Amino acid sequence: MLSIWTLCATSICVVCIVAFLPPPDNEYDIMSRDLYPLNNGFTRMFHESKDSHYVVLLSAVGIISTAFGFMFAAERVVLSMARSGILPQIFLGTYGKYSTPYTVIILTSLVGYIITMILFIEPHLSSVLYNICVLSAYFTYILQLFGYIIFKMRHPNLKRSMSSPVGIVGATISIVIFTLGIIGTIGFQNDNYMAVIGFTCL
Repeated sequence: MLSIWTLCATSICVVCIVAFLPPPDNEYDIMSRDLYPLNNGFTRMFHESKDSHYVVLLSAVGIISTAFGFMFAAERVVLSMARSGILPQIFLGTYGKYSTPYTVIILTSLVGYIITMILFIEPHLSSVLYNICVLSAYFTYILQLFGYIIFKMRHPNLKRSMSSPVGIVGATISIVIFTLGIIGTIGFQNDNYMAVIGFTCL
């Protein structure tokens, strides 16, 4: 439970840093389209440029930890889909006494590498891909919250290892917030709805 409250507190601090530190003059439009808005907060805090070693070092910590977190999550999701029969059984291959899912690791790494090469060749697609990822995350979170509400209502006495301190009310508020995020991503990104088209195709 302490880790959850720590995550909430640090998330609020990040939002405050980004929101309350004004960007340089005439960069409000750039700020709205910046894929790494936290860098603007660091530049204002330390009075350095975005290319400063301090800013890059502070940003690298979040990037590295996020990369490993997403890699682990992607592997678990693909492995779960293979176990449930959605994906071919070939993705269930494991190795060693720790049952390392090597086939899933190879698959997710290849997909990530291919996407990286595409963005290296066509860097203007990065904002579209970012919006697709945001839409996917919003829809995933909303579905998870609906699942939580359904299980909480149908199985209120089910034994759980961790119980949410905010319950159904918190889940409902979160659904509203993520829905607003979807509306903002779809209608106010000025990408000619490419993100919506890409998300729908996927």
